[in-house]
Amino acid sequence: MIAGIIILTIFLTASVTMVIIGQQYDRFQATVSRMQQRETDMYSENILGAFPGLYNGTDRQVLNCGGGTCNNYTLVLDNLGIGTQIARIYINSSVAPGCVTPCVLDPANTATPYKFRASDSYVNTGEYYHNIVFWLPASIFLPSACGGDNTGCNTIKLVTTRGRIFMFLYPLPIISGAGGEQGGTGIYIGPLVITFQKKLITYTSTQRINPEIPIGGQNGYWVIPTGTVGLVLYIKIQTDEKAVSDVYLTAQSVFEIARYTSPSVLKFFFVIAPLDQAWCNSQFRAQDSTINCYTQYGYRTGGSSGLGTDGTYPLKPYQPCNVPPSQYNTLTCTTQLSVGSRYTIPKPTVSGQRGDPVVVAFAADDVGTSDPLNVPTSWNGLAVTSFLGLSFVYDNGDGTGPYVYGVTLPFIALCVNEGNPPPSCQV
Repeated sequence: MIAGIIILTIFLTASVTMVIIGQQYDRFQATVSRMQQRETDMYSENILGAFPGLYNGTDRQVLNCGGGTCNNYTLVLDNLGIGTQIARIYINSSVAPGCVTPCVLDPANTATPYKFRASDSYVNTGEYYHNIVFWLPASIFLPSACGGDNTGCNTIKLVTTRGRIFMFLYPLPIISGAGGEQGGTGIYIGPLVITFQKKLITYTSTQRINPEIPIGGQNGYWVIPTGTVGLVLYIKIQTDEKAVSDVYLTAQSVFEIARYTSPSVLKFFFVIAPLDQAWCNSQFRAQDSTINCYTQYGYRTGGSSGLGTDGTYPLKPYQPCNVPPSQYNTLTCTTQLSVGSRYTIPKPTVSGQRGDPVVVAFAADDVGTSDPLNVPTSWNGLAVTSFLGLSFVYDNGDGTGPYVYGVTLPFIALCVNEGNPPPSCQV
């Protein structure tokens, strides 16, 4: 019996020890998991400075600011990651009377020198144009020009509660041009190039039958109207100088716009048939001589034009062409399947130069249709961001033959309004 008691004691001792060790291990694993999740969260933060970076400044002063006068600034941010809490802001200016000795800003509930508004410190997931108000003494204001240079006067660093540091410059640096108009920048999508310039995009509608290049006139905005049936958007695209074959757009190509205030609310404009050749020449080439409205690029008599749905020049559908990529071209799709010529973005004909630009029209509410849609009147006065989803056939010359490629890229910001944009559209 004594031996049984001893064995039972040993067994109970071992069981208790195993339970304690198991609990400690579980606590260890839970701690490790929490640490890993926090590290994942930390590296999921992605804060960017948004144009114009800062505004107000000396144009707006606060008199009752900690017993004196402050210069009031608003910092503009985009959040491309998870929700983030800003803990501290550092500002370092290259010239006086800025923050030559770095300014350190902490959160505060009231206007106080060297503080930022605590209620602005949290930036939500996916939030665009988040504003953080901060105050500097009246003797300090952040320069927007450094001698003859208009970039890099002020370095702004944002420290988050997770320990990340994000930095940008004010004024935001100007990106050097990539072969477009003066000041234009190019974005490369495989063999394609889109040059950000004033002539990049325009539109027509049943109220505006001729495209205005650039849209918005002297306002300095790209502007599209609301409540107009028959809205057609035109975008200029060309091939890169290194493209080795022509590029053919498929019917799945689409232009999307999303409200800044509700990014999940989208409108889709699918591609329609290439433009009527004579109309392309009179409305686009006459205003932008870089555009060539050649038949081999898809332009044809009786194609789509900007006169919308008035019955005279109806929009034409860009129907899918159900053939393998190796056969996807204007000849096959027109003669064999009778679905019409393809948008052909031609490869360069001169070494070291890009291909001829092509104007691509977007208007339909679904793939392969010509049913136009409109931007709701409830969007009037709102700013929107856009996305360009291109699907295309291309042969990169690696010996595997043509393939179907697809890409969606963030595009440009627009104001939704006819005429002069209201203050809510201004940046």
